[in-house]
Amino acid sequence: MTINITYTTDNLQFLSLFQKITGVSPIDCVIEDDKISFIIKEKDYFLIMAKAQSLPINGKKGAFIFLNKISKITSKKTEIIKYSGDVKKFISDYFFLKGDEEVKLLNKTSGGYASAIMFIKPHRRGLIIGKKGKRIQDARNLLQKYFGFNKLYIK
Repeated sequence: MTINITYTTDNLQFLSLFQKITGVSPIDCVIEDDKISFIIKEKDYFLIMAKAQSLPINGKKGAFIFLNKISKITSKKTEIIKYSGDVKKFISDYFFLKGDEEVKLLNKTSGGYASAIMFIKPHRRGLIIGKKGKRIQDARNLLQKYFGFNKLYIK
């Protein structure tokens, strides 16, 4: 599926900032009141992690180095989301699903699937849903934007 994304001036500024700091071009960014989510290709995610591992700053390692720098500049929380053209993998990566948790696609349409259901451990429901349902709603918005999904269920 081809993704058609329209960028605003703010989007372009944040995309440019991310690229300047990390050396990686994100696919998209989602700007909210208090948060910016950068969507990047899976191979670029591992590139950022490898690059960050070689830069120990104040005892921190990993992508947190870059995220903290962007957060300080923008005064917003930042997160990196790995994009995959495989919707099951996208959902699994977004929620960091464990080996015994799974995603099933439902309601096949002519353009693909219209909804999905996640089977997760009961003690992880709170992590998946997030505070005031924010995390699951963000996931639903991304699934709608990139895959045309109508629903994401949790069981």
